[in-house]
Amino acid sequence: LFTTYGFHFPLSVTSIHLLLKIPAAWVVMQLAHLPYVSFGGWRGLCRSVVPLGVSTAADIALSNLSMLYITVTYYTIFKSSVPLWILAFSVWLGLQRCRLELLCVLLCIGCGI
Repeated sequence: LFTTYGFHFPLSVTSIHLLLKIPAAWVVMQLAHLPYVSFGGWRGLCRSVVPLGVSTAADIALSNLSMLYITVTYYTIFKSSVPLWILAFSVWLGLQRCRLELLCVLLCIGCGI
């Protein structure tokens, strides 16, 4: 889309995406009568939601921006390796124990790419 039609503003696509998604989520919450979530004030909100929101926004924005420089094939291969990195960093940071099953999963993902 970006290179075919000469659209060189991938971050505006991300902004439009969020401008459509936020009201849609509010409408769904109202129609489904879902309760509001309490985070314990601004401090709890900033410690639990903001880091996730910033990292998700960065992922979407940088993914869209990368389409200006790489092919879709390379992008797909790169994004398919994300579970490998998540598992590797979780072992490295001590969040996950290194087990034989985990190594087999990593090997299957790596061979599939």
